[in-house]
Amino acid sequence: SALNLAGRYEEVIVATRQILNLAESFRLELPVPHALVDQAIAEIGLRRFDRVLRTLKRALDSTSRPDVYLHALIAFVRTRLFLSQRRFPAALEALGSIERVESSAVHAEVDAFRALALARLGRVDDAVASLEAARPNLDTSIEARVLVAGVELLCEAPGSSERAHLAKQLWLLVQSSGNVDTFLCIYRSTPQVLLDIAGDPADSPGLRALITRQGDASFAREAGLAVEMFSDIDILTPREREVSELMADGLSN
Repeated sequence: SALNLAGRYEEVIVATRQILNLAESFRLELPVPHALVDQAIAEIGLRRFDRVLRTLKRALDSTSRPDVYLHALIAFVRTRLFLSQRRFPAALEALGSIERVESSAVHAEVDAFRALALARLGRVDDAVASLEAARPNLDTSIEARVLVAGVELLCEAPGSSERAHLAKQLWLLVQSSGNVDTFLCIYRSTPQVLLDIAGDPADSPGLRALITRQGDASFAREAGLAVEMFSDIDILTPREREVSELMADGLSN
């Protein structure tokens, strides 16, 4: 959903509860599995990892209709969970469970998620091959575009000028697209990405606002960023609060 994409996970939890309550009241099956998938994505965003697989099982159990798209969507959410937990072999296994679906977006996302997992396993050549496989379909999926931008960064040598350039491009894409959710998946799997982006002083306020809003200071600390940069939302400057609010609305600063 658009709310998940923008990282507004608490709002998603409220909205999905309302949908599920209405579906139960009117005995509707159709909206239930997709509402539960949205809920599972929000649970990953809120780091409620222990709930995600149960929620996905409810989504599968809620429908009697075979649906390859639903199965693919659930596999993607499992992949996001495992990447966020840095269980990279499990992420590759989840991607392997996706049946062939006639969708350019699905193909792009499979290849892009696979590239991220492979890069984190140190299989850089395989990751680059997956990036190339994803490129022809990137215009069909903003998730794949952000993932590819992130993996391109990871495949460059730390400290190189090209890596700094790619970090800038990744951050610009996140801001212009409002795709906070996929960015979270990238930096939670690889906190070093935060350090790469924060290397440009012009980008620090927006990054700080996003990390603070998502409650992800621990990932910033792990990356080696100053702890005081990422604490309570109340310490943000007026400009940083403005950026935080814009990011929450999926807008660019």
